[in-house]
Amino acid sequence: MKNTAPIRVIKGIAEMRRFSLEARKRGAKIALVPTMGALHAGHLALVKAARKKADTVVVSIFINPLQFGPREDLSAYPRDLAGDLEKLRELGVVAAFTPEAAEVFPPGHRTHVEVEDLSTRLCGRARPTHFRGVATVVAKLFAIVQPHHAWFGQKDYQQLLIVRKMVRDLNFEVEVFDVPTVRDADGLALSSRNAYLTPEQRPAALTLQQALHVAARIIAKGERSAAKIISNLREVIRAQPGADIEYLSICHPETLHELDTIEVRTLVALAVRVGRARLIDNALIDLRELGQRPELAKPAKAAPAVKPSAKPSSNPAATPAAKPVAKPAARPEAKRASKSGAVPAVKAAGKMPPKPAAKAKPPATKKASRR
Repeated sequence: MKNTAPIRVIKGIAEMRRFSLEARKRGAKIALVPTMGALHAGHLALVKAARKKADTVVVSIFINPLQFGPREDLSAYPRDLAGDLEKLRELGVVAAFTPEAAEVFPPGHRTHVEVEDLSTRLCGRARPTHFRGVATVVAKLFAIVQPHHAWFGQKDYQQLLIVRKMVRDLNFEVEVFDVPTVRDADGLALSSRNAYLTPEQRPAALTLQQALHVAARIIAKGERSAAKIISNLREVIRAQPGADIEYLSICHPETLHELDTIEVRTLVALAVRVGRARLIDNALIDLRELGQRPELAKPAKAAPAVKPSAKPSSNPAATPAAKPVAKPAARPEAKRASKSGAVPAVKAAGKMPPKPAAKAKPPATKKASRR
């Protein structure tokens, strides 16, 4: 049964503070779900998880101008406030905070929050001011909404690490939770920017999930060289015209420092441009769990090829190389939300027909406890 209670739309900072203060006086636990709108099932999964742990859920809808570079898509970013509010109302969200940029960042605003090192890696290389914008607006939202909990998706893994680091360093009394990446039926990670994709570009977009599946599969078979694994991923993505690689990274899941050799826990992260869409995805590979995933023993079927009329990639570095070994993956298994301080675990592949486990077995290590 759908919720019929009205949702309170709060536009001003002072009104938002009064709302939170009244809720706290009642003893209510407040959860904040920060968004930039154009809500999809990934955002709604955050809301549903938040409702299970908090009495009052506030969703902020604010397209943060500080997150966009000078040539990025601020003016064209998808917007659907009426549709977003209706989705939130049906889920029983109590309040939506929808401030204007001029109030959040008034004329003369000169204060920023920056998490060093983490912000310069992965996406930070091509978007040098992006995470400063993220940290600044999240810090302001925490100061305004005064939440007990805040919720973020594992798809934006680097953002999640940065927010957690900021919370620790600045002593925010906010517990940060995350939920697994939500995907379409074909495996594409949900993103508001997926709206930019044409049907002809979909196969190129699917190479991100296919590459992650290949990484998990060859690691399960015993490969430990980061360079060799990245070479395989590059072949997977280059096999589809129109997919331009921004970065492929095998790195430490907490520092994001590049690795030469696979460790017990390793993050595989990538960013690919397909037409107007800049797409990111990631998978946290845990050697202790690979032997329990029979779907990695057999590759999935190849994605449908694009139409012959599709334009090839304009990136000289994306020239087709050797024949790919890639196969697409199915939907990942759902995982429970992890608490603040625990590094999220993202799966690269879903259910596949079982087959005997690969010969190379991961080293037996003691199960790490969640913090």
